[in-house]
This record gives sequence, structure tokens and C-alpha cells, in this order.
Amino acid sequence: MTSFFAATTLLIAVFYGSSIYQVRAECLGEFQETPSGECTMSPNDGNNKYCPAPAAGKYVCPISKQCIDSVADYPACPGLKGTYLDVSLMLDQRLDFLIANLTLQEKYTQLTNEAPEVLRLGIPAYNWLSDDVHSVRNNHATVFPNGCGLGASFSRQALYTTARTVAIEARGLHAGLVHYGDRGTFNGAGISAYGPSINVVRDPRWGRAQEVYGEDPRLTSLLSHAFVTGYQYGGEQDDKYILVAACCKHLGAYDLENIPEWRMTYNAHVDAVNWGETYSPMFRQCVILSKGQHVMCSYNAVNGVPTCGSKDMLTTVLRDKWGFEGFVVSDYDAMANILETFHYTDTMAEAVALSVTAGCDQEGGGTTAIDEIPQAIAQGLMTVEDVNLAFRRIFRTRIMLGMFDPPMDVAYNYINNKTVEGDANLELARTIAQETMTLLRNRGNTLPLNPDTLKGIAVIGPQAIDPSLLTGNYANYPDKGCRTILEGLRVGLGESVASNCTQYENVGYDIDKNVTSVMVGSVAECGFMCDLDDQCNFWTFLQPDYVSVWGYVCRLMQNVTSTTNADGMISGECIANKNKNSRVHNANGCESVACTDSSGFEDALNLVLDMYLRNELSAIVITLGLSQDQETEERDRTNIELPGYQNALVNAVYSLDRAREMGVPIICVLIHGGTVALGASATLCDAVLDAWYPGQMGGYAIADTLFGYYNPAGRAAATFYESTADLPVPGQMNEYAGQGVTYRYFKKKPLYPFGFGLSYTTFAYSNLRHNASDNALSGCDILAVTVTVKNTGERSGDEVVQLYVDHSMSATVPVPQIRLADFQRIQDLNPGQSQDVTLVLTPRYHSAVYNTSSPNWFEPDIRIEQGTFVISVGGGQPAFNNGTVSQSLMVIRPQPLSACSNQD
Repeated sequence: MTSFFAATTLLIAVFYGSSIYQVRAECLGEFQETPSGECTMSPNDGNNKYCPAPAAGKYVCPISKQCIDSVADYPACPGLKGTYLDVSLMLDQRLDFLIANLTLQEKYTQLTNEAPEVLRLGIPAYNWLSDDVHSVRNNHATVFPNGCGLGASFSRQALYTTARTVAIEARGLHAGLVHYGDRGTFNGAGISAYGPSINVVRDPRWGRAQEVYGEDPRLTSLLSHAFVTGYQYGGEQDDKYILVAACCKHLGAYDLENIPEWRMTYNAHVDAVNWGETYSPMFRQCVILSKGQHVMCSYNAVNGVPTCGSKDMLTTVLRDKWGFEGFVVSDYDAMANILETFHYTDTMAEAVALSVTAGCDQEGGGTTAIDEIPQAIAQGLMTVEDVNLAFRRIFRTRIMLGMFDPPMDVAYNYINNKTVEGDANLELARTIAQETMTLLRNRGNTLPLNPDTLKGIAVIGPQAIDPSLLTGNYANYPDKGCRTILEGLRVGLGESVASNCTQYENVGYDIDKNVTSVMVGSVAECGFMCDLDDQCNFWTFLQPDYVSVWGYVCRLMQNVTSTTNADGMISGECIANKNKNSRVHNANGCESVACTDSSGFEDALNLVLDMYLRNELSAIVITLGLSQDQETEERDRTNIELPGYQNALVNAVYSLDRAREMGVPIICVLIHGGTVALGASATLCDAVLDAWYPGQMGGYAIADTLFGYYNPAGRAAATFYESTADLPVPGQMNEYAGQGVTYRYFKKKPLYPFGFGLSYTTFAYSNLRHNASDNALSGCDILAVTVTVKNTGERSGDEVVQLYVDHSMSATVPVPQIRLADFQRIQDLNPGQSQDVTLVLTPRYHSAVYNTSSPNWFEPDIRIEQGTFVISVGGGQPAFNNGTVSQSLMVIRPQPLSACSNQD
């Protein structure tokens, strides 16, 4: 395990106190408390009182149902030896027992998300559905930045730390739920995560671009390895148990939702070149290096075959070539979709047989397909052995999670839920969000702002006040709320943000105008949101009948006409001129992120002018970007331009600034997932700070960066194009087509290139050296490249050191024009300080794919060719980064990639 993993584990241990494995008195592991106090794994057998009173703390042995005084006596339970509960047996022997002793029905009904209890053998029910991508899918959990932001961090340590913390929270929440008898009929109750999402962004219009780590296979491979390692390993029992089972999703060639076609009927045309260079490397590494426990097959088809029924993909590639030992789960109902949406088979029995025999072991979603397994067997479409194999793969993971071992012996069972969404985790979420901040423009050193001399800030845009717009997808709204940009700026200036609002029970308001609805986690947060917002004087909190996974609805109102009796509502009123002593004031400008009209411009312009005339204005902050209304699962964008009138809003503020000769800088803060074309705002904004979807503590991290408390070092993990016209037609899976797509193939100049990001300091690169004798190497050689990085500025800061390779000058077939080979984020380099950084170039990332000689699309013929290539090391791509150091080298012995023992 690399050193930063170990260091981060120690860091997390410090956050959690003397040990992250805290002893607790509740029932351990998969044991839950009965009404009479015993701990049992079989709560539904109709006789939960086995122990004489007092029973609290006693355990009921699985299978035998004998009572023991405490968990320490568990090894003495009769009936364990020789069963799946016998830890002296090898893993396969324990699985053999289950296969031999369960009925066909008991086995095939386990091949779904909501696996039922098998009472007679003491196997508890378990729900596999936990979409824990950057947070546990639970309202009581810390929300970290979404995948797009994590990718922009270019930091393995940030990914590992995030995953490790989410996994610990998942264990703690699962333990609490099981103890109190809730084994989870909802998303987010388990310790098997449907994450990370490791597809790459081919087209920024993709609705789930926010969920993944960027457009580059190498970046995604290395970051996902850190994430999977954080989920599964890094604790004191790595040799025996995994913390949380990670899932590499979605295999394969999946990157659109509904444009040009619904993902559940879309057929991706992929050749050997695009499979080898773009769509497979991340999954290969997740299986071979990271040892992810399960893989999710995607909704779409590839070259005419639904992925969840593709034996070529799920068996030939995944298991035969990559050696995958875990299980494959279909995306939600994708197994049934083989019939229902693709009409690839004539019956559901044929669909389930095709899927299971192809290598898909579990039906994600319902049981529509697996319910037809008996019929499929009766028709000779599949066998009992096919069911046994799928069952074996799934239960292998349950055993590796420690679910069936003596509960006191699994260290992870001692993790409790007391630190979930605690202060240490929230501070960590703030730190990770800081590392995602990406400075794209800083004309005349507009940033950082000086808090000591700052007269005031006008903040414009709905993202500044609505906390739910900061989290991105796959995160419930957290109990402790989200820190907004407006709050962050005021706190950053040392101002008090305590709420001074009244509260009324069972009261609502008749609304006049200017109503904003936001999502909050509590009544207190609703009043707090109104108190922060200069445009809010009245608020209404809708009670739990109105709740969703996104939180509770909170209505913020400027004016009301009267009060009304409203059962279940809580309303309040905030004092007039509540923020008169603040240096930060706000106006929405747009009624929502969609910004469908300019009706709110007047309020925004009046705010700017009033503050200027009072000599209280030093900067204007405008929030721009997207929300889940523009991009999300099942919704792609039709274009990449800023929504609605957002550009017009920036232009209106800019025109006022220039007309009045204010000379006040305009700072644009981007909140989004998929990259956007900024249009005129790219030049009208003096500074552009990309915050992506920064998570629960994002508002503080943004303020930390604007005020210079934190020096940004994030990098664009996907290309920013000038306009939609730069993109191919939706659904074009060939990245070489037309003018190309992503930085590896795009032939035009981007707005902001992949790997780009500014800092408040400067760095110099020198003394490039490597381990290749006479600048020559064989195709399978690993090239180690070292460079010296010096902070030549006046502030300490992080730097993302990037190694690129270009071998297009000697390639005999089309290859990428440039590729990221490796990267490392160095932290806290002080002014004048130097550090040596070593990066590696592996064979895969200067190889060529021969399409015509590839046996088929999923078995690409990949070779490292003889000839010259150029390596470049710097803070970005060599074409867009001054100070990059480069050197030419030569491959003198060409080799097929398959001959290399270390390909990646």
C-alpha cells in the first residue's frame, strides 16, 4: 500500500479519537436487538425470547438458537462447526456448505438487491442497494464534493480520504440500523456501495458528467484506485475483511441518458480502438489492481448486445482476461430490460438465462427477471449450476465483509454512528472541497480578496443562497444542512450569522411575490436561510409530509399579505434590516438556475448601484452554472451554453460597472458538473472560480478561496469548449470523429484545456531526468521521470505535477495527440522551497491500437511501437502551460502490450 494511504488512515484515526473502532454496548455486526433485549441474527422466527431475564446483552446463537451470556461466548455456540459460520474453514468450503444446504429457491432469491432472510440457517436479510458515491445515501451523513470536483482535485489522497470516511459512516449507520431492527428496505442502509462511478466524460452534455472523475482514462484509473482502496482497505484487518464492498460502474461504454436516445434502448457502436483507449482501461485497473468486489453492467447495449447479457464483456473480458473474482450486478432492472426495452429475447425466462449465463450474477432493482429462473431451468435455458455460481460469487462478498464471522472478531463491527456527520467529518469535507477549487481566470490578480480592506461584496445568483444546489446528485440532503456561499462569505469576514427570527406553529402565509423555495434539513435551518438572505423577511417550513431525500421545503418570502392557519407548517418572521451591518449583501438576479427571464435583474443592479453609491462595494460575486434541473440521471443537456439569461445577467452587471466607471471586479463562481461554454462571461468576468458541486461544506470552501485563506490548485478534469458547435453529434462514440472530442483528440483550441488551473503563487520546473539509458527503452519498460518543482511566488500552495506523452510523430496508426501518463499533487510548498517529484510512464499510455488486426472490438490488438516519443512535465498540458520541461526518447524494441507484465 502506498504511503499516502497509510498516512491518511492515521489522519482519520486522529479525527475519530484514539481509535476509529470504538467499543459499543449495542448488538454487534449483523445481530439486532429483540424486544426482550437479546441480540439475534434471526429476528423473524416468531420466538425472540430465548434467554432468561434479564436478557439485555445476551446473544442467541445462529442455527442452534441457544442463549449465551455475552458476545465473548460466541465461539462456544453449538452447531457452527462445519457450516458457513465456521471461520476455521477456507472461504470456498464455507460457500460449499451454503450451496449444498440451501434449496434452489433459497439461492436464486438471493440474486437481487433485497436479499431475503433464510431463517433455518440464520442468514439475515440484506439490502445491497447503497448508492454511496460521494456520501452515504442517507440524510444523516456527510456530503463530500461530487465526482466532478473530486476529479478536479487531481489528488489520490483526497479520493482515498473521502472514500474511507464515507465507508466508516456507512459501517456506523448500518450498525445502528441493524441493531434497532431496520435491515434496510431503502437506499443507503448497507455496506456494499454502488460506487465509484468510473465512466469517462466523452460529451459534457451527459447528465451524469457530474458523477465521474473527468474525461481521461488515466486520471480516472488512478483516482478510482485510491477511492476503491479507501472503501475496502486501509484498516487493521485488511488481510481478512473489507470495510465496504466497492462497485466499479458502469461497464461499459455508457455515457448518455436520453439524447439522442433513451439509455435503456441505446446501442453504442464501439470499435477496438475506442474500447482499448477510452472505454475499458478504468475498469481493467479497478478489477486487476484495485480488486473491486463487484462490477455493475450498464443499461445500454454495445454493438447490438445489451451489456447485462454480453458474455463477451462479462465473461471473456472481465473474468477470463482480467481475472475478476467478484460478482456482477445489473443496473436497476437492466436484466429485465433485455426483454422489456431491448426486446432482445422473446421471453423473460430467456432474458434471465442469457444474463446469468453471460456472467451477470445479481438483478439490480426488482425480481422480475430472477423470478423466472425456475422456468428458465425447466426449459433447459440454464442450469442449477449457473445459479450456484452466481450465488457463490455474491456470498463470497458477504463473507469478506465479516457478516458471518464471530461479531467480536471483526474490528469494523465496533464502528458506531456517533461520529457520523460529526464536526471532524464536516471539517474534512471542507478540506476536500478546498482541494477541488479550480481557478480558471484571474485577470490582474483580482483574487484573492483582502478581508482587511474589503468594503463590501454584492453577491448575485440563486446558488449563493440555496444550499441544496451545492451537493450534486446521489446525495440526500444532510441533517446538519449545507453551508451556503453567502454564509461562507460572511463567516470569512468574521461576521456573526446567528438567526434572529421568530417562529410560529401551524401558521402559513398568503404570498404576494418574490418567493424562493430551497431545501433544508430542519426548521432552524429554514429560519437561518431567511436570516441570511437580504431579500427574505418571512419563511415557511413544510413539515415531514412534504419531505424528500433532498430535504424539507423551505419557502423564503420578501412580502406576504396575511397569515393563515396551516396544520403542519411552521413559519417565521425575521427582523427588518437584519443584515445592515454586514459587508455582504445579496440579490438573486435570476429566479432559479434556469434563469428563464430577466425580471430579477433590476434587484441585482439596484443592489450593486446602492452599495457603490454608499462606498460599500469592493467586489461583485456572480454565481453561474447548472443544477439538477439541467443535468442529472435520465437528463442530458441539449447544449453546453450557460442556461437562460445567465450571460445576460453578467453583461448587465458589467455594463453598469463600466457605465458608472466603478472599476469593481466581477468574480464569477461556477457551480456545475458537466463543463459549460461561458460565452461572453469568459471575458466579462475578471476572475472565474470553478467550484463544481462542492458538497455540504462548499460555501465555506468557496469563501476560503476567494479570501485567500486557501490557495487553489484544482485542475479542469474535462475540457471546456467554446460552444456546442465544437462537439460531435450526440451519441457519437468514436472520439476521433470529426474534429475530435476530449483533449486527447480535439483539434481546435478549447476555452480551458484539460489539466488547466491557476494558483495565487507560481512554480518553476527544472532538472528533468529519467531511468532510460541513452534515452532509449524497450516497449514494456516502465519509465520513471523525476523533475524538480520550485515555488517561485510569495505564497505557499499546492501544485499538480502532470506528465504527458506524445508519440503521434512516429505512430503508424491513429493515436491520441497527447495523453496524461501520471500526476501527483504536492502540498503546501512554501515560497522558495523545492521538491523532487517522480512520475511514471507505463506501456499502455504510449501504445497504439491496431483496429484492422484486432480479432474483435473487445480484444484490441495493442502494441508499443518503435520510434520517437516526447515526454513533458509541468502544471498542465505543454501546449497551454508555460514552463513545461520536455525531452524526446526512443522505443528501440517494439513489443505487444500483452507481453508486458506491468501494463498499467
